[in-house]
Amino acid sequence: MLSGCMGAGTTDGQDADDAEATTVINNYYNNTTTIIPDYEVFAAIGLGESHEALITVNQSLGEGIHLLDASSSGWNSGEATPLRYLSVYTNCTNGMWWEIMDTLDRESPVNQWLAGAGAVCTHELQPYDTENDYDETLSVVFERRAVTVV
Repeated sequence: MLSGCMGAGTTDGQDADDAEATTVINNYYNNTTTIIPDYEVFAAIGLGESHEALITVNQSLGEGIHLLDASSSGWNSGEATPLRYLSVYTNCTNGMWWEIMDTLDRESPVNQWLAGAGAVCTHELQPYDTENDYDETLSVVFERRAVTVV
């Protein structure tokens, strides 16, 4: 029984074939697959005074922020009260800006994309109640997705 290489020479695969010897190619191919997720899911919690941004989300070029869930409450004298609105202030480096207010009504907002998808933007999220001046909490779940600007 024979094993191993037979012949007189070895090569790195770059040299011309030698008809008189066996050619062994010593190249190594890394077959590792890197999986890049389509999106990442994040949760954020903010606590602060009434009428201030409690959570800031920075968006990179080629990204879109998809808001999946949000809930908020305010408290005064030890009593928690659900807040009615979520305000999102978006400022992008290209000079564009948006202000969006969504009704919470004790339920999460319908999942939505924040304005400015694809651009470099900062989104400031703030719970809001028109009738009261509470200290506030805000909890959100969102995902970052790659987007193509056309």
